[in-house]
Amino acid sequence: DQQQPGFFRTVALHLESRGWHLCECRGCGVSFLARSVRDSCHRRGCAGAALLTEVAGRRPRFPDQVWQAVNAHFAAAQFLTTNRHDLANLSGRATQFVGAGLQVFEDGIEQGLAPPAMALFVPQPVIRLNYWAAVGVSEATSTSFVNLCTEHAHSSLMEFLRHLDLWLDLFLALRIRLNDTSVVFGAERWHGGPFSGPCVSVEVNGTEVGDAIL
Repeated sequence: DQQQPGFFRTVALHLESRGWHLCECRGCGVSFLARSVRDSCHRRGCAGAALLTEVAGRRPRFPDQVWQAVNAHFAAAQFLTTNRHDLANLSGRATQFVGAGLQVFEDGIEQGLAPPAMALFVPQPVIRLNYWAAVGVSEATSTSFVNLCTEHAHSSLMEFLRHLDLWLDLFLALRIRLNDTSVVFGAERWHGGPFSGPCVSVEVNGTEVGDAIL
């Protein structure tokens, strides 16, 4: 996709201005941004992945502590909290259940309604039975969880970067070490239902914890 290189360059320049470094894994060749210069992506499936020797700082121990920190973080940034209250999708849709926070826009798209103009924080309960076979085999794979998202319809690149900054700042609030965090460049655009766009993935210790999609 011709938009990808320009998108990656803008993300890289923005994070480099915040003290991040553009790196390349010596094992798999993936490009990523990290807080310190390193040559390993830390992914467990990468032949060149370096063993992690540092232990991250103490994190909140209970889900309610995590939720309070996350909710307060995006409320302070003036995000509107919303989600879909149904889990079962209408017949004729691509998924039987709600499987992603982006589906908060699904009804409006089908009915031709304008999406909310403000930035949204979407804590969306989801069910993903299409990953059933990977549970217990692949890392960070589950059939049901709460998909935490920030979303902004018809967003700009500058607004995308603000969202990315807020998530990385949230990691600090949750005591997730940024030295263990990578912002990884992928080769292809992200696609899901009616949505698509250039994206980066965010990984902690080599395990993907989310996507940032423009």
